[in-house]
Amino acid sequence: MTASRLGLERLLRIRKEALDTSQRALAASLAAEAEAEAMLRAAEEAIRREHGAAVDLASTDTAVEAYARWLPLGLRARRDAEASVLSAQASSTHARAHVTSARSAVEAVSKLLDAQLEAERLSRDRRAQAALDEIAQRRAREGARRP
Repeated sequence: MTASRLGLERLLRIRKEALDTSQRALAASLAAEAEAEAMLRAAEEAIRREHGAAVDLASTDTAVEAYARWLPLGLRARRDAEASVLSAQASSTHARAHVTSARSAVEAVSKLLDAQLEAERLSRDRRAQAALDEIAQRRAREGARRP
């Protein structure tokens, strides 16, 4: 095993660890994105629910006034949830890019290692062939000297 191959194997191991780390980060980003989307759905549902209660013909003026006081809070919660969704989506996009980059790095090092292994195999084959050629030449010389 050559020093070059050892170095490539170590680099491959490091690149695979980086890929694992970026995949875990992506999973966490996707989970955060799903949580933010759930918060947005909950905020939108609360607005629909409160609006429905306020416009119900059986509602009292107190219910309508309570809705009017609550609505700015509900709208703020929805805006905050929308901002969280956008932020989480940006984080997920960034994490996906890191996974893609890490995967490309693993593939590049794998190809280099494969090329190194192929070069080593070819070198061994050439040395073996050279040894066989030397033996054949030696036998031919010895045979030529015998009367």
